[in-house]
Amino acid sequence: MSSAQSGVSIKKEFPGKIRIGETLKANGSALGYSAVFKIKTAGVDFLGQLAIQTTPFAVSLEIFNENYFACFETDKDVLERAIIKNILHELQGRVNLPNPVSNALKTPAVPKNPVWAEETRPPQIHDNKETPELASIFDRLNREYFGGGITATIHWGKNKKGANSRSFRFGSYNSENRVIRISPRLRQSFVPFSVLELTVYHEMCHQFAPPVKRNGRRLAHHSEFKMKEKEYANYLEAKNWEKTNWSKLLAPMETGGGV
Repeated sequence: MSSAQSGVSIKKEFPGKIRIGETLKANGSALGYSAVFKIKTAGVDFLGQLAIQTTPFAVSLEIFNENYFACFETDKDVLERAIIKNILHELQGRVNLPNPVSNALKTPAVPKNPVWAEETRPPQIHDNKETPELASIFDRLNREYFGGGITATIHWGKNKKGANSRSFRFGSYNSENRVIRISPRLRQSFVPFSVLELTVYHEMCHQFAPPVKRNGRRLAHHSEFKMKEKEYANYLEAKNWEKTNWSKLLAPMETGGGV
């Protein structure tokens, strides 16, 4: 069935927002478990299941509605690898997993940072101008979280070569000219893609939920803003990384590095 027949439009971005069930269930084997998940793309929820064999470690993926793969121009096997990596990464951060699964996820066979499939990570990004890479992130977030309602241009900020002694801004939004600027420090190879993406999303939230005055004070990060910001799928992951790696971003920038 074509995407037109299924009522789902083709898009290049993937794999979509994934929500995994709260628990893993034994699938009938002492060495086997399964995780049921929901993946949303093109405004449609698709269900699937990831079967995990713990000894030896192996996984298999099933999407219950094959029309999911018609939503993309990317090859099916690349999509499947991206979904598996994202699910395994989220499971690694969970507590109270069955012991066999928890131990299996600690093995070298499981990638430790598969937030974004290697096949789809943006290429090296150029400084100080609007780029297709940043624009692509902006456009995808705009469709998935804002219904296309955010109108702005996005650029890399000024590239400062030296260290910042105290702090720096991840990004900024100018409401007068509707320009988003992102710190080039987020281009560095050690920065997870989710951190860059959350920064873009954060600045977009400033247009969605503009500052308000309450009790004589101007609040930019008010309750409505924070609520919207937390809708980003990898919010906690990105925030936790920021908290523990802040000092790295204050050091002199890498040379020749990319996201």
